[in-house]
Amino acid sequence: MPREPYPGIQIIPNFAQDVLGIDPVTFHAEMLADYPVSDAEFVPDAVQWVSGQNKAVHIRGAPLQRTLLTLQKDFDGYRSRYRAYTFTGWQWASLPSTANLSLCERMASAVRRYDEWAAVNDVVLSNHYMITHYGDGSHHIGFHHDKTHDMHPDASITIVKIGPTARKFEIRRREEGSRRGGGAPREAKPFFSEYIPPGAAIIMSIRANAETEHSVPKEDGAGPSGSIAFRTITTEFTHAHVLQRIARSENARANYRSKREAARTGHQHTESLV
Repeated sequence: MPREPYPGIQIIPNFAQDVLGIDPVTFHAEMLADYPVSDAEFVPDAVQWVSGQNKAVHIRGAPLQRTLLTLQKDFDGYRSRYRAYTFTGWQWASLPSTANLSLCERMASAVRRYDEWAAVNDVVLSNHYMITHYGDGSHHIGFHHDKTHDMHPDASITIVKIGPTARKFEIRRREEGSRRGGGAPREAKPFFSEYIPPGAAIIMSIRANAETEHSVPKEDGAGPSGSIAFRTITTEFTHAHVLQRIARSENARANYRSKREAARTGHQHTESLV
C-alpha cells in the first residue's frame, strides 16, 4: 500500500514492476551494459551515460558522485530544442549529452506505461528523464530540493528506484536546514530515513518538494543502485543557443585561468626580488 510520510509525498512499492512493466534490477543492468560511459566528449544524438568525472557535470569544480543518462521526448538533435533541468551546479556543457527517448526503446516502453498511469491518476505527463547510477556507497547526493523553475507548476516529480541494492532515502523539512540570518545551516534531523527497495517510487508534488529536502547519503559497503527521475520540463533552448552559451562559458573559464596564472607568476617574480 502507498504511504505518505509528508503531505504531497507518496512512497509506492513495486511501482517499476506494476506500473512501468520493468524488473528494476534487470533494467539497471541492461542500461549499464547497452550504453557507453562518456568521461570527455559526447557522441551527438546518441544515448550515453555521463561519468561524474566528466567536467561537463562537475559541481563547483568537483566530480559528481554518480553517473547520469538523460533522455527527453520529441528531441531531434540539431533541429530541435533541448529541455533543460538546471539543477544546482548545472553546466551548459552537459546539455549535448541529452538524447531522444525514441532511441532507447527499453525506457520508451516504460514511459508509455508511466504516461498511461499518469493520465488515469490526473498527473501531468512527463517529458524529461534522468537515469542515475550509484556505483557503490561512496556515490551519493546530499540534502537538496529539486529546482522547480524549469518545471510545469502542476507536475509531480517521480523517482523510481532501480538496481540490486536498496539505498537509504532521507527527507527533512527545508526550513530546518535552511540558512538563517546568513549563518551556517542548522542541522535538521530527517523525519523520514528508510531503505527504499528496488522498484519502489517516491512521488512528490511541487509544493512538497519546495517544503522539504531529500538525500541519498553515503553508505559504507553499499552495492550498485540507481533511479529514474520522471519530470515535466518547460524550459527549452535551441541547439544554436546552447552552443553559444557553452562557448561563452569556456571563454570565461579560460580568462579566469589566465588571470590566476598571471597573478601567480607576478607573485613569484616579486618574491624573487626580495
